[in-house]
Amino acid sequence: MSEGLIVREANLSDAPALHDFFEKLFAEPLDTLGVRDRPPPIQEEIELISKMVAEKNSCLLLAFKDRTLAGTLDLQGCPHPQKQHSAGLRMSVGDRFRDQGIGFALLEAAIRFAQSNQLLTRIELEVFQNNEAAIHLYRKAQFRVEGTKREAVQINGKFIGVLSMALLLSEFRKDQPSA
Repeated sequence: MSEGLIVREANLSDAPALHDFFEKLFAEPLDTLGVRDRPPPIQEEIELISKMVAEKNSCLLLAFKDRTLAGTLDLQGCPHPQKQHSAGLRMSVGDRFRDQGIGFALLEAAIRFAQSNQLLTRIELEVFQNNEAAIHLYRKAQFRVEGTKREAVQINGKFIGVLSMALLLSEFRKDQPSA
């Protein structure tokens, strides 16, 4: 893990830092799946943290680099009984913290959480087909492509495909070397 990096689960006192993090992230010219005009208000951050802490198959992880919030990962477990074994993953890393191992550290922590959780057997995500850095990172963490949604989104008049990726914990190998 990168020096000065701490990854931990969020608590209610993290709401202001989350708000500031997303305010900076939303100011970046990024083409992301979760397009919003503004960051969520602090009250929404508090509600999200409370919800994630309360759900047995969910967690909200934060990565701090030298005490600054550098990245977030939420693992949202499905509430339906037939799909409680599955959790959706969303991750964001601040621009000045990219390419420093923070995304991989967040993924490792999410996988550890899922492995220790009696409900979870599957982590799934969606990523833009043109986001090569993210796809490389997810493959490094042993996620596999399960399908492609062709022309799934339109940004600035251009259609972009979305890859569906997943990691089955039964197939995860701790001893597999990192790419």
